[in-house]
Amino acid sequence: MEFPEFHLNRILLKEITLKDSKAYFNIMKLDAVTQFYGMESLKTEEEAAALIQSLAELYEANRAIRFGIFLKETNEFIGTAGLNNLQLKNKRAEIGYELHPDYWRKGYTSEAVKAILQYAFSDLDLYRIGAVTFPENNASQSLLIRLGFQQEGLLRGYLYQHNRSNDALIFSLLQPEWKKIIKWNQDKWSCKNHAIRSLFSSNTLISKQHKAE
Repeated sequence: MEFPEFHLNRILLKEITLKDSKAYFNIMKLDAVTQFYGMESLKTEEEAAALIQSLAELYEANRAIRFGIFLKETNEFIGTAGLNNLQLKNKRAEIGYELHPDYWRKGYTSEAVKAILQYAFSDLDLYRIGAVTFPENNASQSLLIRLGFQQEGLLRGYLYQHNRSNDALIFSLLQPEWKKIIKWNQDKWSCKNHAIRSLFSSNTLISKQHKAE
Protein backbone atom coordinates (compact mmCIF):
# COMPACT_ATOMS: atom_id res chain seq x y z
CA MET A 1 0.00 0.00 0.00
CA GLU A 2 1.04 3.57 -0.56
CA PHE A 3 3.07 5.17 2.22
CA PRO A 4 1.04 7.94 3.93
CA GLU A 5 1.94 11.51 3.03
CA PHE A 6 0.90 14.63 4.92
CA HIS A 7 1.02 18.20 3.64
CA LEU A 8 0.97 20.51 6.69
CA ASN A 9 1.36 24.26 7.14
CA ARG A 10 5.14 24.43 6.84
CA ILE A 11 6.28 20.85 6.44
CA LEU A 12 5.70 17.72 4.42
CA LEU A 13 5.72 14.29 6.09
CA LYS A 14 6.62 11.51 3.69
CA GLU A 15 8.59 8.30 3.32
CA ILE A 16 12.36 8.38 3.79
CA THR A 17 14.29 6.79 0.93
CA LEU A 18 17.93 5.97 0.28
CA LYS A 19 18.39 9.25 -1.57
CA ASP A 20 17.93 10.91 1.82
CA SER A 21 20.86 9.00 3.32
CA LYS A 22 23.32 11.90 3.30
CA ALA A 23 20.86 14.37 4.83
CA TYR A 24 19.82 11.78 7.42
CA PHE A 25 23.46 11.11 8.29
CA ASN A 26 24.10 14.84 8.70
CA ILE A 27 21.44 14.83 11.41
CA MET A 28 22.18 11.54 13.13
CA LYS A 29 25.94 12.12 13.32
CA LEU A 30 25.38 15.02 15.71
CA ASP A 31 25.84 14.28 19.41
CA ALA A 32 23.39 17.08 20.19
CA VAL A 33 20.70 15.07 18.37
CA THR A 34 21.51 11.63 19.78
CA GLN A 35 22.32 12.75 23.33
CA PHE A 36 18.93 11.52 24.55
CA TYR A 37 18.10 9.19 21.66
CA GLY A 38 18.90 5.76 23.06
CA MET A 39 21.58 5.09 20.44
CA GLU A 40 25.04 6.40 19.61
CA SER A 41 25.73 8.96 16.89
CA LEU A 42 26.18 7.53 13.41
CA LYS A 43 29.74 7.38 12.04
CA THR A 44 29.16 6.85 8.31
CA GLU A 45 26.60 7.59 5.62
CA GLU A 46 26.36 3.83 5.07
CA GLU A 47 24.99 3.47 8.60
CA ALA A 48 22.30 6.01 7.75
CA ALA A 49 21.41 4.05 4.61
CA ALA A 50 21.16 0.84 6.64
CA LEU A 51 18.91 2.56 9.15
CA ILE A 52 16.64 3.82 6.36
CA GLN A 53 16.44 0.27 4.97
CA SER A 54 15.58 -1.02 8.44
CA LEU A 55 12.78 1.54 8.74
CA ALA A 56 11.37 0.40 5.39
CA GLU A 57 11.41 -3.23 6.53
CA LEU A 58 9.69 -2.35 9.80
CA TYR A 59 6.97 -0.53 7.85
CA GLU A 60 6.45 -3.50 5.55
CA ALA A 61 6.08 -5.69 8.64
CA ASN A 62 3.56 -3.28 10.23
CA ARG A 63 5.90 -2.77 13.16
CA ALA A 64 6.70 0.92 12.71
CA ILE A 65 6.13 3.92 10.48
CA ARG A 66 8.72 6.70 10.32
CA PHE A 67 8.11 9.88 8.36
CA GLY A 68 10.76 12.19 7.01
CA ILE A 69 10.14 15.84 7.90
CA PHE A 70 10.71 18.09 4.88
CA LEU A 71 10.32 21.86 4.59
CA LYS A 72 7.51 22.55 2.12
CA GLU A 73 9.19 25.54 0.48
CA THR A 74 12.59 23.94 -0.16
CA ASN A 75 11.98 20.18 0.27
CA GLU A 76 14.92 20.15 2.69
CA PHE A 77 15.09 17.07 4.93
CA ILE A 78 15.28 18.28 8.55
CA GLY A 79 14.37 15.26 10.71
CA THR A 80 12.01 12.37 11.28
CA ALA A 81 9.02 11.50 13.42
CA GLY A 82 6.81 8.46 13.67
CA LEU A 83 5.47 5.45 15.48
CA ASN A 84 7.79 2.82 16.98
CA ASN A 85 6.84 -0.55 18.44
CA LEU A 86 3.61 -0.43 16.44
CA GLN A 87 1.13 -3.15 17.41
CA LEU A 88 -2.05 -2.80 15.39
CA LYS A 89 -3.79 -5.75 17.06
CA ASN A 90 -3.06 -4.39 20.52
CA LYS A 91 -3.86 -0.83 19.37
CA ARG A 92 -0.70 0.79 20.68
CA ALA A 93 2.59 2.32 19.61
CA GLU A 94 5.28 4.73 20.83
CA ILE A 95 6.00 8.15 19.36
CA GLY A 96 9.54 9.15 18.46
CA TYR A 97 11.17 12.12 16.74
CA GLU A 98 14.39 14.02 16.11
CA LEU A 99 15.23 17.26 14.34
CA HIS A 100 18.39 18.98 13.11
CA PRO A 101 19.46 21.56 15.74
CA ASP A 102 19.19 24.38 13.18
CA TYR A 103 15.42 23.91 13.35
CA TRP A 104 14.89 23.49 17.08
CA ARG A 105 12.43 25.75 18.90
CA LYS A 106 10.54 26.66 15.75
CA GLY A 107 7.50 24.41 16.25
CA TYR A 108 8.31 21.93 13.47
CA THR A 109 8.37 18.88 15.75
CA SER A 110 5.07 19.86 17.34
CA GLU A 111 3.49 20.31 13.91
CA ALA A 112 4.69 16.88 12.80
CA VAL A 113 3.73 15.04 15.98
CA LYS A 114 0.21 16.49 16.03
CA ALA A 115 -0.42 15.14 12.53
CA ILE A 116 1.01 11.73 13.41
CA LEU A 117 -1.11 11.50 16.56
CA GLN A 118 -4.24 12.31 14.58
CA TYR A 119 -3.29 9.67 12.01
CA ALA A 120 -2.57 7.11 14.73
CA PHE A 121 -5.80 7.62 16.66
CA SER A 122 -8.08 8.18 13.68
CA ASP A 123 -6.81 6.22 10.68
CA LEU A 124 -5.03 3.42 12.55
CA ASP A 125 -7.56 3.44 15.41
CA LEU A 126 -4.85 3.04 18.05
CA TYR A 127 -5.88 3.42 21.67
CA ARG A 128 -2.56 4.24 23.33
CA ILE A 129 0.52 6.16 22.26
CA GLY A 130 3.47 5.91 24.62
CA ALA A 131 6.66 7.95 24.78
CA VAL A 132 9.96 7.27 26.51
CA THR A 133 12.42 10.03 27.40
CA PHE A 134 15.60 10.48 29.37
CA PRO A 135 14.82 12.29 32.65
CA GLU A 136 17.22 15.05 31.56
CA ASN A 137 15.40 15.65 28.26
CA ASN A 138 13.29 18.56 29.41
CA ALA A 139 12.51 19.80 25.89
CA SER A 140 10.93 16.51 24.83
CA GLN A 141 8.98 16.22 28.07
CA SER A 142 7.61 19.75 27.65
CA LEU A 143 6.47 18.92 24.12
CA LEU A 144 4.70 15.75 25.25
CA ILE A 145 2.92 17.51 28.11
CA ARG A 146 1.77 20.33 25.82
CA LEU A 147 0.24 17.71 23.53
CA GLY A 148 -1.68 16.09 26.38
CA PHE A 149 0.60 13.22 27.40
CA GLN A 150 0.66 12.16 31.04
CA GLN A 151 3.72 10.93 32.88
CA GLU A 152 3.19 7.42 34.19
CA GLY A 153 6.42 6.64 35.99
CA LEU A 154 10.11 5.83 35.93
CA LEU A 155 11.62 2.88 34.06
CA ARG A 156 14.83 1.97 35.86
CA GLY A 157 17.82 1.10 33.68
CA TYR A 158 15.62 1.07 30.58
CA LEU A 159 17.81 2.79 27.97
CA TYR A 160 21.34 1.60 27.23
CA GLN A 161 23.52 4.37 25.86
CA HIS A 162 26.98 5.81 26.52
CA ASN A 163 28.10 2.39 27.81
CA ARG A 164 25.64 2.35 30.66
CA SER A 165 22.00 1.64 31.45
CA ASN A 166 19.96 4.79 31.96
CA ASP A 167 16.64 5.43 33.65
CA ALA A 168 13.74 6.67 31.51
CA LEU A 169 10.44 8.41 32.05
CA ILE A 170 7.34 6.89 30.44
CA PHE A 171 4.48 9.03 29.14
CA SER A 172 1.23 8.08 27.44
CA LEU A 173 -1.75 9.56 25.63
CA LEU A 174 -5.00 7.65 25.13
CA GLN A 175 -7.45 7.97 22.27
CA PRO A 176 -10.30 9.38 24.44
CA GLU A 177 -7.93 12.02 25.81
CA TRP A 178 -6.86 13.02 22.31
CA LYS A 179 -10.50 13.29 21.22
CA LYS A 180 -11.12 15.72 24.08
CA ILE A 181 -8.18 17.82 22.90
CA ILE A 182 -9.55 17.75 19.35
CA LYS A 183 -13.00 18.79 20.59
CA TRP A 184 -11.54 21.64 22.63
CA ASN A 185 -9.74 22.96 19.55
CA GLN A 186 -12.80 22.30 17.44
CA ASP A 187 -14.94 24.43 19.75
CA LYS A 188 -12.22 27.06 20.03
CA TRP A 189 -12.02 27.57 16.28
CA SER A 190 -15.70 26.84 15.56
CA CYS A 191 -14.79 24.11 13.11
CA LYS A 192 -17.42 21.45 13.73
CA ASN A 193 -17.00 19.10 10.78
CA HIS A 194 -13.24 18.83 10.28
CA ALA A 195 -11.60 18.44 13.66
CA ILE A 196 -8.11 18.10 12.29
CA ARG A 197 -8.34 21.54 10.68
CA SER A 198 -8.65 23.06 14.13
CA LEU A 199 -5.14 21.81 14.87
CA PHE A 200 -3.50 22.36 11.51
CA SER A 201 -5.46 25.24 9.99
CA SER A 202 -5.22 24.97 6.20
CA ASN A 203 -3.18 21.77 6.11
CA THR A 204 -4.01 19.20 3.47
CA LEU A 205 -3.65 15.51 4.29
CA ILE A 206 -3.25 13.05 1.43
CA SER A 207 -2.53 9.38 0.88
CA LYS A 208 -3.77 8.22 4.28
CA GLN A 209 -3.67 4.54 3.41
CA HIS A 210 -2.13 1.87 5.61
CA LYS A 211 -1.79 -1.85 5.23
CA ALA A 212 -4.11 -3.98 7.36
CA GLU A 213 -2.32 -6.43 9.61
